[in-house]
Amino acid sequence: ITVLLFATMGGYKAPVSEAATGQMSLYGIYLKADKGLESVAEEENEYGDAVIMESGGEYLLMDTGSYFTSEALYGALSKKGITNLSVYISHLHPDHYANIDDHNPASYGITIDKLYLPDKSIGSDWVSENGGTTHTAYSRLLGRYGNTDTEIIYLKKGSTFKVGDVKAEVLGPVGKYDMDLCNSYFPYAVYGEKSGH
Repeated sequence: ITVLLFATMGGYKAPVSEAATGQMSLYGIYLKADKGLESVAEEENEYGDAVIMESGGEYLLMDTGSYFTSEALYGALSKKGITNLSVYISHLHPDHYANIDDHNPASYGITIDKLYLPDKSIGSDWVSENGGTTHTAYSRLLGRYGNTDTEIIYLKKGSTFKVGDVKAEVLGPVGKYDMDLCNSYFPYAVYGEKSGH
């Protein structure tokens, strides 16, 4: 899902990867492997993405990074004093959602108020196999957050939402987004196939 955030961006302030205006601040999170998981990170080579947007005292975490970067993600949230936030998942590859799936944010003192997911009409779900059991990203995330106070909101082209003073509009994808279990080039279900987006 591609989202346009309506606010004027200010200048870049090194080295904290920050851009800010009176309406919003953006903070990039450097995702590094947790201690003891460096070999996993090197093998998978998919750290993922995570950016925090702050506006009007509200926070939006855009993607969460891979499961093996939890110390970097939750450390950055803790350092900023964030205890409540909304989470936007751009697409259902594990390097973009696994940190809130494999790790419970509540154990880090963080509550997810709203969880923005790609609408199921956009395309197929990411599928994984674990010990012969097949899981989908939707089933895993809904299993963790479906019976909690977290509001789950599905986004597709044309959807809008607000975080503080910032209005977001979903720009895409404009077609289907297909993911497969694996392929011959890369035998892990990480990349998937993308078409028409």
